[in-house]
Amino acid sequence: GTHLIDAHVEDSLLKIVDKGTGSERYRHNATVLAAYNLMSCFWTFETGKLYKLSQPDNIYSGLGEDELASRNSDSKKTTQIARQQALARADCIVQTFGGVRVVTLSGDPATSLFSKYEHFFDVIFLGINVSQHLPQVSKLLKPDGAYLHVEAAKFFVPLTIQQRRLYAQKIHAMATIANLKPTYKLQSAPLQDDPAVTELLGECPTAPLDLDLRILSYSSASSLSSDD
Repeated sequence: GTHLIDAHVEDSLLKIVDKGTGSERYRHNATVLAAYNLMSCFWTFETGKLYKLSQPDNIYSGLGEDELASRNSDSKKTTQIARQQALARADCIVQTFGGVRVVTLSGDPATSLFSKYEHFFDVIFLGINVSQHLPQVSKLLKPDGAYLHVEAAKFFVPLTIQQRRLYAQKIHAMATIANLKPTYKLQSAPLQDDPAVTELLGECPTAPLDLDLRILSYSSASSLSSDD
């Protein structure tokens, strides 16, 4: 909930007010951003459309699209419109998740629970608190064309900038050893000299170019270029 999944609303929802007064603050807190993220996801699931705000600072202002039913004075017609809207949303949800299966895994990746999913997943997401398990979890990806998304440390407040850079380097190092290809651009020199990272990377000391990344994404596709 500390960042927005939709870049097109960042200017309005991440607005800083009272600039230059010594009491600058964000217009919205993390709870509001989390609520927006959830509404945006569910709106897309239900309608197949991008969630758009009619009022820049009001996260609920994009919910007015289906108000026609509630504003109509004819109760019979209102019921009919509401039914049509509900059926359309239900159909969109079915289409959105058709053929999709979500599996949540916890515990030690070395256990039999994980081994039965070897080469099983098309997409895997790792939170920052379990990112150290990347080498083991990468074995659960399908061998070609699957994606591994690892949460970056951009919003991990306790870490310094240098620690966040080192974290990105180590994630990239583990992904390199696992033969995964980054989907982001690289730079040829390490951002911070660290023996552990150098040892992992060997003769290829590369690291993420964009330190503002929220997600570090990799693919098992052998032909994928980092420029893609």
